[in-house]
Amino acid sequence: MCALLVSFIPAAAFADDGPVDLGEVVVETAQEPKLDETSAATVIVPERDAPLATSTVQVLEQSAGVHVRRFGGIDDFSALSLRGSTPSQVQIYLDDVPLVTAQGTLTDLSILPMSALESVEVYRGGSPGTLAESSIGGVVMLTSKPRPQEFEWNVYGGYGSFETFRAGVDQAQAVKNFSYRFAYDYYRSKGDFTYVDHMGTRFNPNDDREVTRQNNAFAQNALFTKFTYDFPSEWTLEFIDSFLNKGQGIPGLGTRKSLNAHLTTWRNIAAINLGKQGLGTPNLDGKLNVFFDFLNSQFSDPQGEIGLGPQENDNDTYRFGEQFKLDYAWGTHQVITGMVAHRSEYFVPHEIVGVMVAGSKSHRHMIAGGLQDEINLWGERVLLTPSVRVEGTFNHLEDAAAGITNDADDVEVSAKLGAKVRMADGFYFKGNVYRGFRQPTFTELFGDRGALVGNPNLKPETAFNFDAGLLYAFADASWLSGARIEATYFESHIDDLIQFLQTSQFTAKAQNLNDARIRGVEVGARATLFDRLSAAVNYTWQQAKDVSDTVTGGKYLPGRPQQELGAMLTWRERWNDLFTTSLTTEYHYMSDMYLDTQNLLEVKDRSILTAGLGVTFYDRITASFTARNILNDQTVDTIGYPLPGRSYWGQVSVKL
Repeated sequence: MCALLVSFIPAAAFADDGPVDLGEVVVETAQEPKLDETSAATVIVPERDAPLATSTVQVLEQSAGVHVRRFGGIDDFSALSLRGSTPSQVQIYLDDVPLVTAQGTLTDLSILPMSALESVEVYRGGSPGTLAESSIGGVVMLTSKPRPQEFEWNVYGGYGSFETFRAGVDQAQAVKNFSYRFAYDYYRSKGDFTYVDHMGTRFNPNDDREVTRQNNAFAQNALFTKFTYDFPSEWTLEFIDSFLNKGQGIPGLGTRKSLNAHLTTWRNIAAINLGKQGLGTPNLDGKLNVFFDFLNSQFSDPQGEIGLGPQENDNDTYRFGEQFKLDYAWGTHQVITGMVAHRSEYFVPHEIVGVMVAGSKSHRHMIAGGLQDEINLWGERVLLTPSVRVEGTFNHLEDAAAGITNDADDVEVSAKLGAKVRMADGFYFKGNVYRGFRQPTFTELFGDRGALVGNPNLKPETAFNFDAGLLYAFADASWLSGARIEATYFESHIDDLIQFLQTSQFTAKAQNLNDARIRGVEVGARATLFDRLSAAVNYTWQQAKDVSDTVTGGKYLPGRPQQELGAMLTWRERWNDLFTTSLTTEYHYMSDMYLDTQNLLEVKDRSILTAGLGVTFYDRITASFTARNILNDQTVDTIGYPLPGRSYWGQVSVKL
């Protein structure tokens, strides 16, 4: 076993990739997902699939089935939904480290800067069997860049609308068996865009007025470091550290504004990976992952503009865990993977002013074991991937002030069967059935000692998911490369959805109230023509309804649009040895959706058109300019947070 060395990096940190270097035009074919080839999954390479993206959230929008719920900012403070799931039903990982906490708060994806991001894998419909955590909606895997092939150095800076500024540097190098990667990023914005305030009367346009968003500024520092050493004995040791410090105003809803509320976040994730190929036998590979995660959230609402009266709290979350995985190649057509894992999380709130709105001291221990079998049959025409996972979860509440303790323990089993069948050259059928679950959060189990009352007797949310689809990958030709088209039907039956039911004038208690049925179709296509013109499109249609025997039965689930469409077109041209140009346009459409369970508050459809131009000189210096939301479509998202209208961004990067 290997001991975890934790180092908290002081002050600021991380790096952003900035605009794509267009000096060298490289056409890549679509990659297969690493964890489960049979899954309905998308692999997104930012430089190839999202050239205009300046954040991880914008990268994720390039995948079918992904819905982003924004909170009115321009950063990564957003919530993700896969196939109509809730954000808490999605697991997010950074290099095998789970990022989602038991407290149930949002995960800020800027913990990994764009310059260090190699790829994003989106698994829709459940967790691959080699992961320790079960999920209902799916999994997002953020993978950092691997060992560099040569010395890399990049510095960049950009400025745009709403006094947005970004600058950073990243460097990577390999020296014999040792390699390192370093990335730092500074990012800030005033966020003072204009929007239409309905003054609380959505159905009366006569009192609408245009106002400026206030208390929406943020500033963050981020640092990512990665050290790798390859031993001659085929052991590989890797150390990763991600640090984020962020301060941001909490502006409130569009009509109920907050001018003083503020949130400061400190987070540091340190991990050690130790791997060995040929562990005693050439057919056996092993990998050990150990991590420690510290998260500090300092929330201040001195005027009581957000919650129940003035608040000031300083809350700490400590998480650590281990996972050991073995891969055994049994013959030439079967790979068996076994996994055991442990996770521990401690939530320690500190009340300074007001009630303890974050809850009491809580901790959770989780022990998991899983087995996955990858079986190739009939000359590798059929790939079957059955898997099973057992998780034991043990929760404990300790409220010294109230003199109470509480426990909530549970053991659950999740399982998956996936199949991929090659019916002809390049033509595949893919299908999956999956049973998964989501454990209640600390707030749902134990409450917040305020308006929310916990329920230790809550059952996990459970789901039975099914999907089936067809994939055709075209053969590469002199004029065509990386072309593929895929269509998938999916269906999800979710039982025992957890919601807070009002039990008095001032309190609400968590209950297993609702059942949901979600079904839909995902379509995606991409191709590159003549090594110059790249096109991609993805479309999702879904119907997400409440099917419980309550007053909301038959209603649409809030925050789930029926239709989403994304399209991208990029023209790259190398004119001579002096300069290369890249012209990209993106279009995103989202249909109407409801914001409430009663389907009374509706957000109209929106269309976002973006265009960008990049020019690279001598394959080293890149200048880019991007215009977002060109049509100036002003709308709201996530229970009424206004979104920015038209904006502009310019950036220059220099690389060696």
